[in-house]
Amino acid sequence: YTGATIHWMNELVDDGSIIDRKKIEIMANDTGLSLFNKINDELYNLIVKHFKKVLSGRVIGKPQSEFDLKNKYQKKKEQFQ
Repeated sequence: YTGATIHWMNELVDDGSIIDRKKIEIMANDTGLSLFNKINDELYNLIVKHFKKVLSGRVIGKPQSEFDLKNKYQKKKEQFQ
């Protein structure tokens, strides 16, 4: 699986509170381009779904869990060791 996530921006990379996310299944016949298109389609849908609420200030977001951050940055760190 992969996914599409929209989140608030802050001073850190990929650290802002999550507004919404969508899990996307990777199929055996997917290519880099097909995954790019799937992810962008889902991002578009998420933005359309939440756009008015974000502008009106009615969306706070959910803080990213420790698992999300640890898993994400541990993988990046290990790539360079």
